Amino acid sequence: MFTKIWQLLQQLWHLPEKIRQFLNEDEQERQKQAKKRTQQKAKPWQQQEAANEALRQAEPLKARGDGYELFIGREFEQRGDLVIYNGFIRGYGDQGVDLIVISKKNRSVNLVQCKNWFRYKLTVERMVEIYEKLVNYTPDYFDIPYEQITYYQAIPKERHLIDEWIEQSREYPIRKSLYIASDRVVDLTLGEHLKMTAENIFRYKEMKMVVKRWTT
Repeated sequence: MFTKIWQLLQQLWHLPEKIRQFLNEDEQERQKQAKKRTQQKAKPWQQQEAANEALRQAEPLKARGDGYELFIGREFEQRGDLVIYNGFIRGYGDQGVDLIVISKKNRSVNLVQCKNWFRYKLTVERMVEIYEKLVNYTPDYFDIPYEQITYYQAIPKERHLIDEWIEQSREYPIRKSLYIASDRVVDLTLGEHLKMTAENIFRYKEMKMVVKRWTT
């Protein structure tokens, strides 16, 4: 009789632990299902960005490049411009344009390429390649969804303003710019093809080259 009572007491003693274990397992399963539903609801570009983030974690060079794009883009946003982070949105299909900057003040569209190089040299050949991509860019930003544009912005603009600015930009002249994080990567042979217009600002044909160090 005593043995049975003791066994019953032991079962009662461990009951709260078993209940907690059951609840924990139930909660873990709910979280697992919720995460699965979230992934299923995620739009293709959100899934792609998740993959890009994983790639940044694995590849420091990509992280440096993407970080510099965001840094330059934020500078334009602070000025009040509409910045479309084309490199993030289009990926390898960005036509060589990292940022599309629409300025209502200057009534212009600025196609921006960003290079945070420290291993590669900016040679004449690479400069020609960058320039030709910007020159041959075919505008394809008119149909980018509003949610995708604002996803990368630090200062998102309202939908009607973005629609208005993008529509007006069809009539704006197009400018071309290259931003580099250091002048140390500029090959000496490129010097004769550059014209200095201001401190850290140069001109290559119809393209402006700006030396803008990445500060965090």
